[in-house]
Amino acid sequence: MESRKAAESSNDATELAVVTAAERGFAAGGRKGMLESLFAIQNKLVKEGRYSTFQLAVTSALLGRKRDALNDLDASYAKHEVDIVTLPIVPAFMSLHQEPSYQHLLAQLGLDVSK
Repeated sequence: MESRKAAESSNDATELAVVTAAERGFAAGGRKGMLESLFAIQNKLVKEGRYSTFQLAVTSALLGRKRDALNDLDASYAKHEVDIVTLPIVPAFMSLHQEPSYQHLLAQLGLDVSK
């Protein structure tokens, strides 16, 4: 509800499309349906250059798609997306912490990888 209001009040067609997809997915299939719908719309928008690859990585991770999430994070880093600096504190990425490519990405960002 709040996400819809924010997208509508800002006249952001991209965010409105994402919110609509999430709502429809949730209505059709609960949390899993919502995430699958989010993944589909976010992936489409990323390919069009209209959405954050970092946010797609969050959705991929929440779906348990580790390889997709790691690839999306690498793309986010390559695009210099600002969200990438929040990488170590995003709960969705907890399952990636032991992955060598995740550790490498942290090192590329100059973040302490010893934790």
